[in-house]
Amino acid sequence: MATPHRGSTFADNWIGRLGQRLIDLPSDMLEEVTRIATLSRGMFLLNPLQLKDELTSIRQLSPNSSLVKYMSELRGSPNVPVHSIIGDRGRNDTPNSSDGVVKYHSSHLDWSASEKIVPSGHSVQDDPASAVELRRILREHLVKVKGRKTLEEADAKAATPVWQANPSPPIILKRP
Repeated sequence: MATPHRGSTFADNWIGRLGQRLIDLPSDMLEEVTRIATLSRGMFLLNPLQLKDELTSIRQLSPNSSLVKYMSELRGSPNVPVHSIIGDRGRNDTPNSSDGVVKYHSSHLDWSASEKIVPSGHSVQDDPASAVELRRILREHLVKVKGRKTLEEADAKAATPVWQANPSPPIILKRP
């Protein structure tokens, strides 16, 4: 949900730089990461001279981050299906859409088993359409693992699903 596989330019703008300055990593953590990186057969995913800046969560979201560049080249195992739930702020302008923080092209994976675009900002997990899609994905995999009969039995005993997104009141989700 709203995963920036290729980073977010938001991390490089003035708000991201300000947030990065507010983050102060413990020195023992910096020392340990430097020690591990030095022992990694000369392979550096992070620049050891800029370790403090590069290790912040905001910096790691930059499209220019070496970690983001490396991770964007990875592919998951075919045995582990990947699904994407992407927000577009309700503008319906995919592939030029954005959730306000992550652009569509950063969230989209060509090899994803499914992709659902919901009219939401970056807090896509708070959108009821995301809950319905997540439920669909989980049910799909439950059928593959347990079989249809087990799923129907579990459905008959299940409570009515509720989606709670603070601060709004709970939403009762309709059964498929």
